Amino acid sequence: MAFAPKGHVLATGGRDRTVRLWDVARPGEVRALGGELAGHRGGVTSVSFAPDGRTLASGGEDHAVRLWDVSDPARATAFGGPLTGHLDTVTSVSFAPDGDSLASAGNDLTARIWTLDTDRAVRYVCARTGGDLTPARWHELLPGLAHRPTCGQDDGRPFTGR
Repeated sequence: MAFAPKGHVLATGGRDRTVRLWDVARPGEVRALGGELAGHRGGVTSVSFAPDGRTLASGGEDHAVRLWDVSDPARATAFGGPLTGHLDTVTSVSFAPDGDSLASAGNDLTARIWTLDTDRAVRYVCARTGGDLTPARWHELLPGLAHRPTCGQDDGRPFTGR
């Protein structure tokens, strides 16, 4: 479990594969906020709030990390699909102080750092790959999405994702 930075919301994860948010502003009157956050395919073993309190990360027995938009805790939703790469239960998740990175560790004896700043991630990938994915490679990796430039535009300006 983890408290949001202001201390009025508590997140819990459980063996039932869900994350729950609780209003704990009045300790004698704790109440659930919104519905269960479902998406993990195994028990939830760790939760952590971003420093601004608007994002929650959860790790689980399904070897995955999930991100949740909790800017309105009563209407929390998933941010995309799971972050994968661990080969065993994710036992710990924690945000960096600036909120732009997330660390996770697991029973596979690995720790991972996830970049959450999309512009920084694009710059990193483009610098290491030497440029855009070819249409064929794009289709192989991202079959459901239409090809688009990622590392540069036709006029040479960097693509910002907007």
